[in-house]
Amino acid sequence: MRSKGIVNGQPRPLACLRGDLRSDSVLEVFKVLYSGNEEHGIAYDKSGDDGWEVRDGERIESWAGREFELRDGIFSDLLASAAGCRLCSTSLRSAIETVASDRDRLCWYPVSVLCKNEVRPYYILQFPEPVQSLRRDLCLCAGDFVIKPVFSQDALRGHSVFTHAEDGGRGFFVDKSCKANIQRLHCTGITFARQWVV
Repeated sequence: MRSKGIVNGQPRPLACLRGDLRSDSVLEVFKVLYSGNEEHGIAYDKSGDDGWEVRDGERIESWAGREFELRDGIFSDLLASAAGCRLCSTSLRSAIETVASDRDRLCWYPVSVLCKNEVRPYYILQFPEPVQSLRRDLCLCAGDFVIKPVFSQDALRGHSVFTHAEDGGRGFFVDKSCKANIQRLHCTGITFARQWVV
């Protein structure tokens, strides 16, 4: 039987959640994913050091900036990086900030990205306070790793853009209004995957 969660070691039937995803009264949440378009390049730290991280859940007191170089591709608004950080263009930052709520905690760290002879400003998106929003009793997990999250609607009230502590620091999630604004501004390099909310 297909399942979307594990309860006491046993699969939880998909039918238990079937109504939650489709109900108009339930908050719609989407994971923001890289589009996978092969035309879009990957940004590498020009210093050659890709071992550093900007971690969610931490406060960065000082930021000296970073320089990236785009290889084998073109600019996109959400740009993949070898360092594993979320590189967002000025347009994508604007799309997110326009609809972000007072409860959303976002930090933006400026960097520059070089592609051939063009340099563009980008920002690393970081969440200093990931939202405790998962229904762990319904999530599909492998040990401590969350394979398929299921979110608590009550925990997400008032949030438009967020991540959760178990996401590993690369993905992030938006509500329907933020998704629509990103699409309205025709931001590139992005696809969306709807999430389970109960």
